[in-house]
Amino acid sequence: MFEGAGQMDNAADYYIRASLADPKDTGAYLGAKRTLDQIQDYDRFEQLVRSLEQKRRDIRYRVDLAWIQFKRGDESGARKAWDRLIEENSKNQNVYTLIGQVYLENQFYEEAEDVYLTARKNFKNSTLFMFELANIYKILNQQDKLVDEYLSYLKVHPQQMLFLSTELHRFVQSQDDIGPLIKELKQAKSSNEIAWAIHLFLADSYTITQDYENALLHFIEWEKWLAHSDSELMGQTFQNGQYIHEFASTALNAGATEYAKQAFLFIIEELENDKYRAAAKLGLATAYAQQQNYEQALDALQLFVDSNRGSNDARRALMQIGDIAFTNLFDIERAEKAYSRALKEYPQIRYQIETLFRLADCALAKDDLSAAEANLRQAYAKAAREAELKPACLLQLAYLEFYKKQPKRSLSYLEEFSDVVAPNAQPNVLENDALELSMLLQDNSYDSTGLAILGKATLEIKQRRYKDAKEDMEHYLQENPNSQLRSEVRLLLADVYRQLNDFQPAIYALNSVYADSGSFFRDQALLGVAEIYEKELAEDLLAQEHYEKILLEFPGSIYLEKARERVRKLEEKK
Repeated sequence: MFEGAGQMDNAADYYIRASLADPKDTGAYLGAKRTLDQIQDYDRFEQLVRSLEQKRRDIRYRVDLAWIQFKRGDESGARKAWDRLIEENSKNQNVYTLIGQVYLENQFYEEAEDVYLTARKNFKNSTLFMFELANIYKILNQQDKLVDEYLSYLKVHPQQMLFLSTELHRFVQSQDDIGPLIKELKQAKSSNEIAWAIHLFLADSYTITQDYENALLHFIEWEKWLAHSDSELMGQTFQNGQYIHEFASTALNAGATEYAKQAFLFIIEELENDKYRAAAKLGLATAYAQQQNYEQALDALQLFVDSNRGSNDARRALMQIGDIAFTNLFDIERAEKAYSRALKEYPQIRYQIETLFRLADCALAKDDLSAAEANLRQAYAKAAREAELKPACLLQLAYLEFYKKQPKRSLSYLEEFSDVVAPNAQPNVLENDALELSMLLQDNSYDSTGLAILGKATLEIKQRRYKDAKEDMEHYLQENPNSQLRSEVRLLLADVYRQLNDFQPAIYALNSVYADSGSFFRDQALLGVAEIYEKELAEDLLAQEHYEKILLEFPGSIYLEKARERVRKLEEKK
């Protein structure tokens, strides 16, 4: 209590009394040492130590008498005293522990290392004080010595592999350069009885440094060893396929698709763990999709569905088939077939609502607004038993009425949305979308023609009828150059131009919004121009110029952080 309140004198008095009352109370003794050190009252601490020495023998007291010398400025005398204690008590492990700790606390890392290595020599124990030494080598970034420590320890304690693997992973993540560590691991691998561990260390290290080619090679070697190992030796810690599947997922997320694909294929073709083989089949389909090999992806997913009927993984695969067919191939019939099968075979309400949304998108893409409405109303009816999904249903119905040129009906759904949505500290995506649509409809209620054009063009974009959307919006702007909706129309028109790879007209449309002093979307338009220059035209200098305009001219913009991040990335490319 006294110590926590900063009353060190009172705390020291308490600890001293407790320690003298019970000389075996190590906690009280250390408390006295700690508080007296803070107020630099080494005379009282020396008096306590000498009083306790008279009551019981403890090598700690002799170590601390030298520590008092050290604190008083006699560093040389303290070192000599500690050396003498080690020489006289070479078989007392506690001496090495206490003196090593003093050196560590005062950041004398080489001296602490010498103490621990001397203990090893005297006790003929190659793993003694491994954790202390490993910590020193981490602090000093002596990666070769750290590797030697871990490997020597594993030879004696192979069951500690998981713990050491985790520790090494944390260390590697904190380093800018792990070249020395990798070099030491590679040199140690040859003819080493723990080569299996070295493969995992190397695989993990290469993954962190994004050297996916070498990482994959070592994960494969690790899995081959694990497939023929004695599970008791490893304490049954590892599952065959676990680590290489994690690697494949990491590589996939990082865009290293080819290495992810090779890893998934290895799991499917070489390993026997059904859990990871099933997951690898799904991962392989995703890899094919990332490489835009959509037909191969769909074939892989279909094979998975057919061999895992009824499983939740098969449901996800069916949804993935539909998503690839719809989004990437715009094969609406194929997408509908997959979604309809998912709807039929998986009766859980939550899943069915998600699937009905997808079927509604398919109907919209076919310009069948009646079918879209039927699917959404069915989803809304099911949401009566899944209240948290009701807002999503209402928002979809609001959009549908917008497409149908019925702004009043759309607003009625948005009002109901506001009534049922749970209040959040931070608005979610649904709330932002609902607010944006509501403001658009309310602020422009008098311009039914403009709203109709926006709704029609938005639907045409969903149907990928980009030329029709382009013609409709261009015609509207020609007829209504001063429309209050001119900024919204131009922003949407710019998106259409980008879809048609017509980038100069897109830039012109966005610059028109930026130049319009009455527009609320000037910062958004600048962002659009910057993204076209960066992503489509590879004009990094012009892109950076426009991102920086956002920073300079719109300090309150919601796009500020995104613009700042892109400027930083472009600077790094120079």
